[in-house]
Amino acid sequence: MRLFLRVFLVVAAALLALAVLAFLLKLLVIAAVIAALVVGAIIVVAAVRRRLPGRAAYPVRRL
Repeated sequence: MRLFLRVFLVVAAALLALAVLAFLLKLLVIAAVIAALVVGAIIVVAAVRRRLPGRAAYPVRRL
């Protein structure tokens, strides 16, 4: 009976660790997608602002 209990606890711990790992991996993927969307939005906004009329792409510096 002791061996059965040990095996059961090891399998239960492994399944719990697997579930926690899957949850953390899901959070990591969601965070990466959100970060990619934010970086993409920053690039798009910068590109649109650069093309606005009356604004030079490279402003002239006066010495």
